[in-house]
Amino acid sequence: MEKLISAFWSVLELFAQLLFWKAFFQPKVQKREYLMAVVAIWMLNQLYINRGLPSELITGLTLLLYVVVSCLINEGKWYQHILAVFAVTGMSGIIDTIFLYAVSSVIGISVSELAWKKFLYVVVVTSGKLFLLLVAWMLYRFPVFRRTQSLQGRWLFLSLLFPITSTATLLLIFNNFKNEADISIGIVFFCAVLAIANIAILYAIGLVQDSTERLKENALLSQQMEIQTDNIVALEKSYRAQRKATHEFKNQLQAISDLLTLGEIDEAKKYIQTIQGQQTTRIFCVNSHHPIIDAVLNHKYQTAKEYGIDVQVQVNDLSAISIETNQLVVLLSNLLDNAIEGCCRVAGERALYCSMVASDVLQLSVRNTSLPVKIWNNTIATSKKSKINHGYGLSQVHSILNQLRAEYAFDYQDGWFTFVAEIPL
Repeated sequence: MEKLISAFWSVLELFAQLLFWKAFFQPKVQKREYLMAVVAIWMLNQLYINRGLPSELITGLTLLLYVVVSCLINEGKWYQHILAVFAVTGMSGIIDTIFLYAVSSVIGISVSELAWKKFLYVVVVTSGKLFLLLVAWMLYRFPVFRRTQSLQGRWLFLSLLFPITSTATLLLIFNNFKNEADISIGIVFFCAVLAIANIAILYAIGLVQDSTERLKENALLSQQMEIQTDNIVALEKSYRAQRKATHEFKNQLQAISDLLTLGEIDEAKKYIQTIQGQQTTRIFCVNSHHPIIDAVLNHKYQTAKEYGIDVQVQVNDLSAISIETNQLVVLLSNLLDNAIEGCCRVAGERALYCSMVASDVLQLSVRNTSLPVKIWNNTIATSKKSKINHGYGLSQVHSILNQLRAEYAFDYQDGWFTFVAEIPL
């Protein structure tokens, strides 16, 4: 019976471990392989448990097995796997301890006496395992902890959860001591392990945060490179189209000249009318005398036109603008991309108005038709599936504007979203 209960407890802990992995890691194997690995963990765990090995050795082997399997089936750094495994195992022990000491305090007996009441002891420990499973399920299920959210935030939560629960456990333990003689070597060892585990977890969290920051920086660089590539492609496309238009225009002028030379005045007039009636969409709609601003605005202008958006751009002479190229590209590209995306979600009128006028300050304005959006603390809520990437782009806009010491604001009213900024020159 004891072996059956022990096997049941191990199943609960294994499922808790699995849910923690699901919450904190991206799997790198198929679902079938994932399930096979979990089953293998449980079978191996039961194998050395049934051999009657010392409890300390069983615990060590279990932790090692969890870490190895987690590294094999989940993405992430080795210290992240160690942190997750130790956090779950540690919280399992902590929750068991809290439940045992809480029940012993309520019924007025010691934990050692409670251990002799087999049925009550099993009920208490099982309740602790089920509570651990509930915590793991909440971490996996609740949106705030889903993979689409901030990785740093989830690991920060884990780093706080373990110290809080371990501190509560220590308080419960020492509250049950009547005198110093009650403190055994096992208790002292347990407290020392908790202290070391907390230090190790805080260190691991530091490594995770550093890794997250590097990933964020790489994502930002990738985004900037993508924007630069898009602009280069757009400029190349516009250049080819301009060359084609120039070649055709030369041929048309030559044809008109030949008709006039031959005295075919009426034919020349008809041909001119035909040319005037042809598509006259300008390849370059913006000319601010600033090559970078013109490149971005013309690119986004053509993109918006392809989506059926009515675009109006107002600029004056911006040749004296000394803002860094990278800042201009990222700032304008993100603002206009968001505006185009907002227009595309609208079923009716699609309109986008952009203004860049330089005087004593650079006045930048982007206004577009949009579905209702939530604005809080000068931040826009997003409906994108990839909230992480969205956050990086928007954070870049904020960062650049703050670096330029700009005054800026977002607003939504009556189907129109508006961004305005005043940038010192």
